[in-house]
Amino acid sequence: MKPRARDGKFLSKDIAMNNLANTIYLHVGAGKSGTTAMQATIPLLRPELEKAGLRAPLDPTVPPELEFRPRVGSGFSFSLSQLLNPGFKSSIPFGAKETWNWLEIEFEQAQKQGLNLLFSSEALQFARETQLQAFKEVATRHGFAVKIIFYARTALDYSISEYLQHLKTGFSAYPKKLKIPTVLRAYIASAVIPFGATLSTFSNVFGRQSLDVRNYDAFKSNLLGDFFTAVTGNSLEIPKSSQRN
Repeated sequence: MKPRARDGKFLSKDIAMNNLANTIYLHVGAGKSGTTAMQATIPLLRPELEKAGLRAPLDPTVPPELEFRPRVGSGFSFSLSQLLNPGFKSSIPFGAKETWNWLEIEFEQAQKQGLNLLFSSEALQFARETQLQAFKEVATRHGFAVKIIFYARTALDYSISEYLQHLKTGFSAYPKKLKIPTVLRAYIASAVIPFGATLSTFSNVFGRQSLDVRNYDAFKSNLLGDFFTAVTGNSLEIPKSSQRN
């Protein structure tokens, strides 16, 4: 799909993933690729990130006292995930109008301060094209380009990890209309890997040149380091409490 760099990354021709000016980075997953660790580390590094030219907005539905306790799987872009996927279920009443207003404020502040923006949530991988197009238009109006960061792993490993997660939660998030697989082999046989659909959706809206598809297996020994270097162009010191993928 993209030229492969010697370190395992898939990069488009004009993306070095250094600190590009006026850029919104959307980290859209995939699930089971270290997203929770990344989202848990973002608030710990917020001052360092801003020094490196990157602002990671706190989701407006997260009270300030819970800033360091992101929702697993939704991170700091919970409201954005809802906005870009109207079918996204949520128990928190935060409407589209409020979310657009929040984004407008964040875009304006980042623009005035000369900062790039980072939104991270694995739920973003299910965004819909119509809503993404509206997001692109607002971002463009404020002078921002959009870059997509997506970590992919082998389909088999992804399926096994997802199955183990379902086991931990008693299959509470498993589609009710489907029969719960009793053994791993049955789950793998029926598993749907969403990577292709996700990348196609974002490519259709932002163009293939906006995609930075990174090899999870190549970077999993230093996944956080790779992620923050990708969005800032700098090596940041990762808190020891976060160095677990």
